[in-house]
Amino acid sequence: YNHDFAQFCRAVISLPISERHAFLLSMALYRRMGLDDYYAKYNGWLEHDVMLVVRNLETDWTSLVHAFRAHRCMSSLHNLIKKMLLGLLCGGLSGQGRDLSRLLPLLHRLIIGSESLQSYSADRRWILL
Repeated sequence: YNHDFAQFCRAVISLPISERHAFLLSMALYRRMGLDDYYAKYNGWLEHDVMLVVRNLETDWTSLVHAFRAHRCMSSLHNLIKKMLLGLLCGGLSGQGRDLSRLLPLLHRLIIGSESLQSYSADRRWILL
């Protein structure tokens, strides 16, 4: 049992779509996003992606990272990014269908969008940034 994956599935099933479509969406996202890296293999990809997101934030939103550093809260930033990556942002929402329905365009992009992104890891970071 993986609690993070269960939370991800819970978020998807609460979308205002049929259970069948929610199941298909969960499986499509799992495959398309290479979520085995996070939920099954435990091979360090999650920590790797967290560090890459932090590096991107340092470039794009320097003041955000500076604020966390200044208050000695970098571990909190790392934990927040980790949770958001694990849930593909679903964990940050209330779990109510009306909130999650705002994610549908993003989920659509992830499943049938451009194959030009470099890797699963790049796709997962793209979601967060």
